[in-house]
Amino acid sequence: MVPEKDLFEPKDPVDKFVYQCLKDTTDEALIMLGQQGGYIEVENADAKAAMLDPFNSEFLALYQGNLILPYWLYQESTGIDESQMPKLHKSYDFDYSIQWQIENYIEKHLDDCIADFHVFDGQGLKIEKTGNITAEVNIDDSVEVKIDYPIKIFDPDGTIETKNEFFANVPVRLAKIYELAKDIKNYEMNSVFLERNTMNLISIYSRIDNNYLPPMYGGLQFRPCHDYVYWVPLAVKNDMQEMLTANIPYLHIKGTDFEPIVINDNNDEQQKMRQGIYNNMIHNISDKDYPGIKADFSYYHSYPIELGFEDEGLLEPYRHEIDLLFANLCMFEYKFAYNLKYPVLISLTDKESIVDNKEYLFQFPMEVVLKDNFPRVRHSDVFGDEPKQDIKSECDPKQRLSNEISTEVVDINNKGIENVSILFQCGPSVVYGFNSEGSVTNITEFADKCYMGSTKNGTFTSRFPQCTGGGMLTLKADNYLVKKEIIGDTLGKSKHYRFVLDKVFDKKINLQKIYVKPATLQDEPEPGVVINENNEVIACNIGDQPKDLASYENAIIRYKKIDNQNGDLKTPGVALFYPKNESTIKLAEGTYEFEIMLLRNERFNGEMTIKKNSEEKVIKKPFGDETIQYPDEDLMLPAIYTGGSVFTWTVTTEQLEKSDGITFFVFDEGIPKFIEDVGVPLKHKEKCSELNLRRILPKLYNE
Repeated sequence: MVPEKDLFEPKDPVDKFVYQCLKDTTDEALIMLGQQGGYIEVENADAKAAMLDPFNSEFLALYQGNLILPYWLYQESTGIDESQMPKLHKSYDFDYSIQWQIENYIEKHLDDCIADFHVFDGQGLKIEKTGNITAEVNIDDSVEVKIDYPIKIFDPDGTIETKNEFFANVPVRLAKIYELAKDIKNYEMNSVFLERNTMNLISIYSRIDNNYLPPMYGGLQFRPCHDYVYWVPLAVKNDMQEMLTANIPYLHIKGTDFEPIVINDNNDEQQKMRQGIYNNMIHNISDKDYPGIKADFSYYHSYPIELGFEDEGLLEPYRHEIDLLFANLCMFEYKFAYNLKYPVLISLTDKESIVDNKEYLFQFPMEVVLKDNFPRVRHSDVFGDEPKQDIKSECDPKQRLSNEISTEVVDINNKGIENVSILFQCGPSVVYGFNSEGSVTNITEFADKCYMGSTKNGTFTSRFPQCTGGGMLTLKADNYLVKKEIIGDTLGKSKHYRFVLDKVFDKKINLQKIYVKPATLQDEPEPGVVINENNEVIACNIGDQPKDLASYENAIIRYKKIDNQNGDLKTPGVALFYPKNESTIKLAEGTYEFEIMLLRNERFNGEMTIKKNSEEKVIKKPFGDETIQYPDEDLMLPAIYTGGSVFTWTVTTEQLEKSDGITFFVFDEGIPKFIEDVGVPLKHKEKCSELNLRRILPKLYNE
C-alpha cells in the first residue's frame, strides 16, 4: 500500500511532525490491542462483575480489575463454547476487527497529538485542517498506515501549500502474531490440549496421601476400616492453584522460540519419565514455524479457580466393608471426579516487532474446563462440521437495497432518544440440527448483526439489507434497556417503526442482615435452621430485628431480569456492597431473580481458623470403637460465606423514579465451627428465603 520510499521518516518539517504523531498514535493502538486480547476498548466489560463472578463472565479481570481481557475461548453455563476472538481484517465498518479498530482509533485520536499544529506557532507557519481524517491500515509483515488528512500551510511569504496524504509504518508483525494466536485457539478447540495437560498434571501430583491431590482414578486399598485418608476441599483447592502456577509455564508450542528442558539424571528410569513429562508439554499445533515469537502460558495463584467434586464436605474414599470374623477390614476405592474451571493466559512476545523500544506483546486468555474428569466436549463433536454460511456480505453497505426504513426511538415521555445504536439481523444467529430423538446434532452459524447507524433527534432513516420474513432490530442506548423487535420483511414500500425504551436507573443500595442460628436436628432445643435426617431444611427461625453489616462484612448481590417484554438489562448483574462505601445497582422496570451472599472477613489473624484436631469422629473397630481427631492441620479461613438470600422481586418505573435507594436483606448464620459447616449457609439460603419471604423482600427508601 505504501511506497518503499514513504516507509522512512520524511524530511519536510510538517510531514515529519504528522508522521511522528501518526506513528505514535498507531503505537498506542497496537500496545492496547496487544495488552487486551485484540481490543483497544473492551466494551460491556464490568471489572467488578468479572472479579466477583468470574466463571459467569466473558472476561478475565486481572490486577484488581485494572486489566480486562476478553476470553478467546470460554464455556457458558449451557455447556456451549463461545469465543471473543476478533477478526484480523475488516469486512465492513464497525465489525470490530483489529484492522477497523486501529483505523477508528487513529481517526479519533490523531488530533490529540497534532494539537492544532501549535508546535509551529513560533516558526511563522500557520496550518489549518480543512477536512476530516480518514485512515487506511494494512496489516502484514508490518503495520502500514495511510491517512487522508487535508491541511493548508500558510508561509510567512504569503504562499499557500496544501497536503492531504501522510504515511507511517510500524515494524510489528501483527499478521504473524495473530496467526499464531489463532492457531493456538483452534488447536485447543480441536484437541482440548489444555484440559488433557491438566488431567496429566493431576495424575502426576495425586497420591493416596492428603499432602497430595486426590486421585482421579484407581487407588484400591484393603485396610482396617478406621485407617483411611481424607482431604479437606479448601486445602485441595489451594494445592491445585500452587500446582498449576508451578507447571503451566512448562507448556510450549513447537516452532516458537523456547529453551527445551533436558533432564540429566543418573537414574535412567527417572530420567526417561521426567523427560517424557516435559516433552509431552510441547505441542505441535500446525505445520508452520513462528520464528522470533515466544509463546508463554501462565496461571497465577491470584487468578480465579472453580473446583468442586461429586461429594461435598470431606473428600473420603468409597468404602466397602468386608465381613470377617476377627477383623474389621474394608476395601477403599480412591476415585474422585474433578469439576474444574480456571483461566490460562497466553502471552506472545515477538523479538522482531518493536514498539516504543520494546518487544511487542500480544496476550489473550482461554478457559480450561473439566467436568467429572472429562475435558470439554470438542466443538466438532457437538456442532458437526457443516460449513458456516458467509453472511458478512449482508452487512456490506452495498447490499442495503431495500426502500428507506425510518426508525423512531422515544422514552416513556415520548421524547426522542439520542445516539441509539440500530442493529439489523435477517434470521436467527444459528440453525440447530436435531436427530430423531430430539438431541442436538449440529449448530450452523446463519446470520450476523449488522450495525446500521444511530439516531439523531430520536430518528434514524436508511436503506436496509433485503430480508424476507425474519428481519429483527436491536436497539441499544446508554442508560436504557436493550430492545429487540421483529420487523419481518424489509422488501416493498418504505416503512416507519416507532419504539419506546425504558430507562435504566442507578440506585443506591443498603443491606442488612437477619440473624439465624446454625443448623440443628429437629429434636434439639431453640433451633434456627432445622434440618431433617435427609439434610433438608424444614424450618428457618430468624431473629426479630435486622442489623447493619459490620465493617468486616460485605455482600455479593447477583441479579437477573427474567421478563423481556420491555427489553433486556445488559449491564452485568452483579453488585458489591461494603458498609462504609456507597454502592449502587442498575435496574429498570421488570421482574428480577436475586441471589445475595454474605461474606465475613477475619478481624484478626486466626479468628475464624478451625484448629488442628478440633473435631472428632468415631470409627468402629472389632474390639471397641476408636475416636480419631481432625483436621491434621489448622484450616485457615480468612474469609467465609456466612449466609445469603434468594428471591424474586418486581419493581416499576414509578417506584424507581420516586425512591433514592433500595435496602436488601440477607440471612446470617455466623462463623462455622466445624469443617462440615464451611459453605453450608449458602445451601440454606433458598429454603430460608422461601419460608420467610415477606421479611426478605427489598424495601425502597428516600433519604
